[in-house]
Amino acid sequence: MKKSDDVRKRIKDSLAAHFLFSSLTSETVEHVVDVMTRMDVKAGTVVIQQGDPHGDKFYVVEKGVYSIVVSGKQVQTYDGKKYPPANFGELALLYKQPRSATVKAETDGILWSLDRLAFTKYMVGNSNDMRENFVTFLRKNPLLGKLDSEELETLAEAFVLTKFKANDTIIQQGSKGSVFYMLYEGKVEVQKAGLDKKPVLSRGEFFGEQALLHDEPRNASIVALTDCTCYALGKEDFDEMVVSLNLTDVMEKTNQKRVAMETRRKSRRKSMSRPLLQCQPKDFQNMRVIGVGAFGMVRLVKHKKSGKPYALKVGSKKEMRLETEILRSLDQRNINRLEATYDIGEKTYLVLEFLQGGDLITQICQHGTFTVSKCRYYAASVVLAFQEIHAKGVVYRDLKLENLVLDSKGTLKIVDFGLAKIIKRRTYTVCGT
Repeated sequence: MKKSDDVRKRIKDSLAAHFLFSSLTSETVEHVVDVMTRMDVKAGTVVIQQGDPHGDKFYVVEKGVYSIVVSGKQVQTYDGKKYPPANFGELALLYKQPRSATVKAETDGILWSLDRLAFTKYMVGNSNDMRENFVTFLRKNPLLGKLDSEELETLAEAFVLTKFKANDTIIQQGSKGSVFYMLYEGKVEVQKAGLDKKPVLSRGEFFGEQALLHDEPRNASIVALTDCTCYALGKEDFDEMVVSLNLTDVMEKTNQKRVAMETRRKSRRKSMSRPLLQCQPKDFQNMRVIGVGAFGMVRLVKHKKSGKPYALKVGSKKEMRLETEILRSLDQRNINRLEATYDIGEKTYLVLEFLQGGDLITQICQHGTFTVSKCRYYAASVVLAFQEIHAKGVVYRDLKLENLVLDSKGTLKIVDFGLAKIIKRRTYTVCGT
């Protein structure tokens, strides 16, 4: 069904306010809106039933009033008159698990739904394509186009996706230069005293390089004319990956640079290892239960100050002591990161990075077999993770598709170290599922 401009705007505004969709490009959001389907509901209709194991849809409210009931108790109400429009059912897009609440229409209304298959197509299934597209994007840049494919892949990992609103000042003239930007979406204006005409930069163009190349203050301001998506590169990475290209005999020294670069990258990552987040239970808002097992419970929570989502794992202090110690010792991009930990009474709480992409068993069930390139990427990710795990004297003991989970960018991460063990000699214990 064709959607009016007003309906499309309502849906996009609802998605924009939800962390699951915040990293999507505007083009991808348009595709997501395109595939959402209208659902007319009558008063009394149960849209979602708590405990339903087959839920696979996410909903945006256009019209009507809906009650949210957990274990027979009404906990919240969604009203279509409020803005931005409410949404619900997001966990069905990530995990194949029973619904955590009942949603009932109290009045006649209209909903727009997105199923899991469509979501994964754009959120997860395209992540590798997005990475490849960005590499192609980098290759067209005159400063970076001389890099070989491996270096471009490494560079793509170094860039950070940054978004700005219209009228935001991205660079302030006279300030110290520390970031290089590549414009991926939107338009920016170059503002500088003495310029009769203010240049406008668009997709594919870059800015901020002069201050980094010459170690001088910013010589102009850059202001966003529209909402913009930029890829940002810090000075250290810029110096390492770009400035070195001006050296003579670059091609002959490529292998040497690559080795040196990897050494510096590892050293930098170690030196920049962030301390654990300082937090208390009151700092988080409980959102949903996303897992229950013998270990205890995992909840989706949101940090109140930053708005960032986390997975909160709760279990007995005695049973989780070793898992906490192991996670503290591990620091590798393919391992689910421990962000914070605290104890309350006999309970231990582990604050972990929230992985939005779902596990590989779910991906296989939805899409069938993986391509050869995806298999290579996932296998390499597991190997890299286990290099770190074994280097720290840890045996994992629970490798399975359910414990290989993707983040929103498609990066594979190993989760759940509840059965892991630190060893100094041969072990004879048996475990696993």
